[in-house]
Amino acid sequence: MSRLNIEYTVLSKSWLIKLVDNNHVRGWDDPRMPTISGLRRRGYTKDILNNFCNDLGATRAENLIEIEKLYHTARLNLGATSRRAMAALDPIKVMITNFEEEKTKARDGSMTFEVQNSPTDESLGSHTVTLTSTIYIDSSDFRLVDSSVYYGLAPSKAVGIKYHGGNLFCDEVVKNGDKIVELKCHIDNSEGRKKPKSFITWVPSDAIPCEVRVYGHIFTVKEP
Repeated sequence: MSRLNIEYTVLSKSWLIKLVDNNHVRGWDDPRMPTISGLRRRGYTKDILNNFCNDLGATRAENLIEIEKLYHTARLNLGATSRRAMAALDPIKVMITNFEEEKTKARDGSMTFEVQNSPTDESLGSHTVTLTSTIYIDSSDFRLVDSSVYYGLAPSKAVGIKYHGGNLFCDEVVKNGDKIVELKCHIDNSEGRKKPKSFITWVPSDAIPCEVRVYGHIFTVKEP
């Protein structure tokens, strides 16, 4: 049978030893390493790895497996058991200029929404999120220059506010040099509003700070 080769990594023990000995990684349990301890730290379970190998099957031909297949298998396995939460990894401050006006129009004057922890499994419970006058969105959801294939927020463009349902319209961009520091927007919750093409993730002003570690590949080329 041929060796299992995966993009952007190596599975040869001799090459992995060189990565560790030359301090290119932080040890055998580095989350970028294709070792059991490394994969565990990255969040992979035995079911993910077993399903990944079973889906590939066995072959005598030399081949290179796309890393996205492993990611896809992980998403399928974790999707049924993982609790969801909104986050802004690279946050941009958004000031909602007509928040108080919209709050008075809301049912019971509340901007708090109950959200299921899992879209497919109600047994995982729920939590509440509260829309505040200042929210934060991820920088990947905003562009200064809009395009026909971009569905995020842009100047003079509206997107949906997840769980709220209204449209968020960008009126003004506040910059400090080249850096975007704040967006001034208003909510459009009128009945005749245009249906948005997408709904963006947001976090309130009192969101819980957290540390998120985003790991890439060990190598920058597909076949190192």
